[in-house]
Amino acid sequence: MRPSIMRSVFSCVFATAGLLVAGYTQAADFFIRHQGTVGASNIAGISAGMPYAITIVLNNDHTVVNSQTWNRYHVQCVLVQTPTTGFAQPLNNGPLPTPDGSGDVITDATGVLTGMFASVAASATGVGNSEYQHVGLGSLTAPLTWTGDGSSAVLADDAGHSFTDAAGGVPMAPTQWSTPQPYSDDCTASRLPVQPSAAVPTLGEGGHCCSRVSLCLGLLSISALPERACSY
Repeated sequence: MRPSIMRSVFSCVFATAGLLVAGYTQAADFFIRHQGTVGASNIAGISAGMPYAITIVLNNDHTVVNSQTWNRYHVQCVLVQTPTTGFAQPLNNGPLPTPDGSGDVITDATGVLTGMFASVAASATGVGNSEYQHVGLGSLTAPLTWTGDGSSAVLADDAGHSFTDAAGGVPMAPTQWSTPQPYSDDCTASRLPVQPSAAVPTLGEGGHCCSRVSLCLGLLSISALPERACSY
C-alpha cells in the first residue's frame, strides 16, 4: 500500500471517529407527540373531525432516552398542528417562559414512556419574550394558550376562539403519547401532513460522518489496487 494513501486513510478514520464521539456527547432534544381528533372548534379553518397533533420537545442535558426524567423546565418547544394550521412556541431558553404544569415525563430502562405530565400549559402574547409563530391562525387574538390536561381546549385565544380534542381535552396517559424520539428541527410553525409521521432528524453531524466513512472506504479501496492501475 502506498504510504501517502495509507496516511490519508488513517487521517480520515481518526477524524471521523472524533466527529462520532462529539456527536454522542452533545445534549440532545427529544420529542413526544399525541395525535388526536378535533372535537369542537370555532377557529376558522379548523373543523370537527380533523386530525391534529401536539408535540412537546424536551432536553434535560442527556443524550439518551433510557431511564430519563423530564420536567416542565426541560420543555424547549411546543407545536400544535392541524392540516390547515400550525402553532409553535419556544420555551425555557434564556428569558423565554417556562410552562405551567405538574408531573414529569419518565421513561423506563428500554426508553418506553411510563410517566407523563399530569398537566402542562403556556400562553404566548407574541410580544417580547413571549413569542410564537403561526400558520393560518391570523384571525386569532393574542395571547394564545395551549393546554394538555385532559379537559381544557387544546388551543385557545383571548377572544373565545378554541378547539378541543374529541375526548374533551388532550389525553395525558403515557399510552396516548409517542415514545421519545430524537428531534433536530427548529421550533417553527407548520401544518400537519395529511399522513402525520414522527419527525425525521435532518442530516446533521451523523449524516456527515456517514459520508466521511464512505470516503475513507473509497480511499482504502483505491490503495488496494495494483500500482499499474494508476498508470497514465
